[in-house]
Parts: sequence; structure tokens; C-alpha cells
Amino acid sequence: MTRVVLEGVAYSLRAVFDVMQELAPIYQLIATSGASRSALWLQIITDVLGINLAKPIIAEDAAYGAALLALLSCDVYPNLETLFQILPA
Repeated sequence: MTRVVLEGVAYSLRAVFDVMQELAPIYQLIATSGASRSALWLQIITDVLGINLAKPIIAEDAAYGAALLALLSCDVYPNLETLFQILPA
């Protein structure tokens, strides 16, 4: 039953993904927060979307991303390219 629900949600994501692909090509997605902790969920999304799904190496990834955007908006870093240079590999 759980897998069926997850697959249903994944196909709903696929509808949104297809619209986004029309605007600009998407080559990779990054799974964050609680959902990224489930190998089954990540595999279902990868299978349904047919795209590489990366998992961050930072445990508190959403908070980290928010902090990076705050640094960018406060002009600590002039642009995304410069900001990306501080990210762990």
C-alpha cells in the first residue's frame, strides 16, 4: 500500500516536472530533508522522472541552502558562481 501511494505522488511530481522541462532543461534534481532519507522513495522518483536524483552530503541540507541564499541576498557573495565555490564537493 505504501509503495502505491509513493508512486502516485511520484506521477503527480512527473506532471509538474514535464511542465518545468518545457521552460528549461533539467538535468539533475537534488532530494532534500526527510524524503532524501528513504532509499525506496528516491528510487521511485528516479524511475518515474527518468532523471539523476542526487542526495546531499550535508545532513541539514534545507537549512544550509537557506543560509546560502541569505548570504547571497546580503551581498556576502556577488553571484551564484562565487557562492558555489564554497560548497563541499
